[in-house]
Amino acid sequence: MACYLRAAEKEDMDLLFEWANEPLVRKHSFSDKEITYEEHKKWFQALLNDPNRRQYIYMKEEQPIGQVRMELDGETAKIGYSICAGMRGKGYGTLLLREACVCARRDFPDIRTFVGEVKPENQASKRAFFKAGFYEKKYTYEVSADQFDANCQGF
Repeated sequence: MACYLRAAEKEDMDLLFEWANEPLVRKHSFSDKEITYEEHKKWFQALLNDPNRRQYIYMKEEQPIGQVRMELDGETAKIGYSICAGMRGKGYGTLLLREACVCARRDFPDIRTFVGEVKPENQASKRAFFKAGFYEKKYTYEVSADQFDANCQGF
């Protein structure tokens, strides 16, 4: 079970588009709106040309099974990742996160902190980050304004 990360290439655009629009990925993303191909194409081209971002493909032998992106902001790298549908629940998320941090330290030697934002209901991702050595730093809570107005009727 040899797994490794490789840098994303132009040829990975369609694969990343497919993965980004998987229903579970959309559900656990901070924007659950389906991504159009044109939006993805524009985003991907900008990503490949941005010196402060790295996109990696996680490989099991010669099969792509996941992706991880690092966005550098000063000494902090923000991490976003996903594992393809057929490979979830097997511990690959933890392995991918560990390997991604090693690669990012090589590519961005000034990194001091890695940050992964996870929706509270995404238990699998929370576990993967925890097992990879991350700790939960803060909680955030939100409510839509319409829902808030409806809940506060009569106060």
